[in-house]
Amino acid sequence: LRNYGNMSSVTVMFILNQLQNPSDEIIALAFGPGLTIEGITLTCPAQQKKS
Repeated sequence: LRNYGNMSSVTVMFILNQLQNPSDEIIALAFGPGLTIEGITLTCPAQQKKS
């Protein structure tokens, strides 16, 4: 909190911005109120394999 303030809504974007060497795939999970769970698999465009 001292360095960045309240990050609850922007944590995923903050972490993606901090990655220096993104892997082939990134899995992002979010937990909300009650039993709300969301997930997504992201692929860095520079890492996509051309067919």
